[in-house]
Amino acid sequence: YEMQDLHVAETLPQMVALSEAYMQIYEQQQPLEQQNGPQHQY
Repeated sequence: YEMQDLHVAETLPQMVALSEAYMQIYEQQQPLEQQNGPQHQY
C-alpha cells in the first residue's frame, strides 16, 4: 500500500523497491573529554 495525505491506495509489491525513500542517520558523539579521558595538567 502507498499512503499519502490520508489517501491509501493498493500498489504492486514490485513497485515498492522503485519508490523514493530518504533516510537520515544520526550518530551521537561523545564530548572530547570523555573520548580521551580526563585531561590533567601537572
